[in-house]
Amino acid sequence: MRSQNKNPKTTSRSSTTKKGAGQRANDIDSAILQKVSGKMGNESLQEQLKQRGGNRDQLLRFIVQHLQNIQSVQKIELGEMKNKEEWFRSVAKGEKGFHLPQPTRWHEAAKLFKRSAQAMCRGDLSRGKDLLDQALEQERAAYDSLPKMVSDKLSKVDRSGGEAPAELSKDGTEICPSRRLPQEIAIADQILNVRDVMGNAPPIRRTRPFTWWEDKEEESEEDEEDGEASEKQEVKDSSLDQAEKEDSEKEQSDAEKEQ
Repeated sequence: MRSQNKNPKTTSRSSTTKKGAGQRANDIDSAILQKVSGKMGNESLQEQLKQRGGNRDQLLRFIVQHLQNIQSVQKIELGEMKNKEEWFRSVAKGEKGFHLPQPTRWHEAAKLFKRSAQAMCRGDLSRGKDLLDQALEQERAAYDSLPKMVSDKLSKVDRSGGEAPAELSKDGTEICPSRRLPQEIAIADQILNVRDVMGNAPPIRRTRPFTWWEDKEEESEEDEEDGEASEKQEVKDSSLDQAEKEDSEKEQSDAEKEQ
């Protein structure tokens, strides 16, 4: 019977199986735990893990707060996309601080916050802190790139997200007990699902600038034209009156001759 394996040369009857990424991570954590416990003793190790578990939970709350804040700012940017009539002239003119809102600017920070939380919940506290540092750097860059019409609407709370906990300092080999990922971390996915972008600001409709002296000149020209037309009409009327008078005198003269 033909083998269903696409590469028959690699088939083997041995019962060995490859370890997944999760199992490899657990093996590494176990090795570290054994090494640390040999130096510290079980009781001291348990106390250390308990303390680090508390630090992990504090950092997770910190991450959730920042995700909530950047989602709020993202919503402000989405709202500004609908209010372009209020700022498009400033963007089109290139005024300082004015450029197009882009709600997708928060994607990289949200992605890193989520990865940081995942690492901490796996028990890799050091890796989680490294990723948290990167997330905070991306978050600062996103805030600094905000257009003026968005940044003007932010409160101090929108940007602060709380001070970074002292536990953010790391020694490179920190582990902590694993736990389930907090449900609030799903905010990161909500931020990533926003894909609205703007192309260009609508063009400014050019209109002729208002100059009061041109209006005065036009009024003066119209008055002169009206005056000339009036004079011509008066001359014409006078000529008609004279012609009628001459015709009347002629008729009267002819009547006298007949008598």
